[in-house]
Amino acid sequence: MSFLSITQHHLHGSYVDIIEELSTTLNFRPSYFRSPTPLWSDLIQSLADKDYDLSATNSAITIDRSKLVDFSVPISAVNYMYEI
Repeated sequence: MSFLSITQHHLHGSYVDIIEELSTTLNFRPSYFRSPTPLWSDLIQSLADKDYDLSATNSAITIDRSKLVDFSVPISAVNYMYEI
């Protein structure tokens, strides 16, 4: 995950590391920003509309989302356990 250091105004974390490595390898300059809305559906639609080129997040891959955007192979898996 990525985090913003409030005191230093600097992003750090595994997703930032991945984007930095990709930018070096693929020769592009990343821009980081906070999404104006916290809804996953809005982020996916913005990617589908080509407002953004890529996103590095921990969102779930669903059938509906994969119809709109391409996903990479997940870099981690989270399993949830529910107790009833």
